[in-house]
Amino acid sequence: SGIITKAEMQMVFIDTPGFHKPRNMLDKNMNKAVGDGMSDVDAVVLVVEAAPKFSLKDGIPPAEAELIAELKRRKLKAVLVINKIDLLEKKDELLGLIPLYMREFDFDAVVPLSAVTGDGKSLLLDELNKYLKPSPHYFSDSDVTDQPEKVMVAEMIREKLLRLLD
Repeated sequence: SGIITKAEMQMVFIDTPGFHKPRNMLDKNMNKAVGDGMSDVDAVVLVVEAAPKFSLKDGIPPAEAELIAELKRRKLKAVLVINKIDLLEKKDELLGLIPLYMREFDFDAVVPLSAVTGDGKSLLLDELNKYLKPSPHYFSDSDVTDQPEKVMVAEMIREKLLRLLD
């Protein structure tokens, strides 16, 4: 989990693994983790890529379409984040992406963002601030994650192994 604390406000971000058609027991367990991660949240942030390789004629990628179907099924509030806008040669390419996703789900907001440059970060935090409800802080104000360093390193190694070993 990632944690942002500013004064009275504390946001806790829970990352879920990709949701996709299960091919084996690992995939089934990963999908269960996605469902469990969505069960008690105030809002979902669906992050998609605006990378040049994305083709509007192909429609929404299947994994994202399945996640959107899950959002509909669970009747969740959601914000669409279009990441990697720094890779777009023409910013007007965003104008084709936004309606494509909005036709599939009534997102409360759409935020173009570049995780690399930070462009759009404050807009995203402002949008997410709308979902906050008064509650005690679950983590210390100085925490930025609830994961020990060993777990974070293990996750990085696991990710690399999954990518390299398929």
